[in-house]
Amino acid sequence: QVILIINYGNIQQLLFYKLQKGHLNVKDWKCLYESLSNLIIITEVCSAQDNTIDAFKQMKDGKNEDLFHITYIIQRTLDFDQAEREGRFVVKPGLDHDLDDLKRKFSGLEGIMNKVAEMELNNLPSELQNCSVAYLAHIGFLLILPPSDENLAPILF
Repeated sequence: QVILIINYGNIQQLLFYKLQKGHLNVKDWKCLYESLSNLIIITEVCSAQDNTIDAFKQMKDGKNEDLFHITYIIQRTLDFDQAEREGRFVVKPGLDHDLDDLKRKFSGLEGIMNKVAEMELNNLPSELQNCSVAYLAHIGFLLILPPSDENLAPILF
């Protein structure tokens, strides 16, 4: 027989601490979501059991609405699949229209910046005609000069 003792206050304190410090990564969020989901199932199973057992009665009388609410908010907000692919917190589309607009603009930024890089390449002096320019998100413009006698390795600006 397994007896579960759940202290909602400690779970809440840990969550708030990690949230305030910005320490929750994608794996933490997924673990939290799965733990809360499993806790809801355990609570439902315990609620259907004999109320004369204190542990089952406490689970039935617990703050189940809070569990449902927190689990729902996480599930509604976080795009777990995309977050795992990108290794960062990703909000689901449709949650906030302004955020969706900003994401669309940001996703098109790389193409625009590569066009700007091509235009700037055409403005370089003639002695630099054999170089390449590209835009890398979160880094900026990359200018690559071909190796020569004066410069044995590519130079990044």
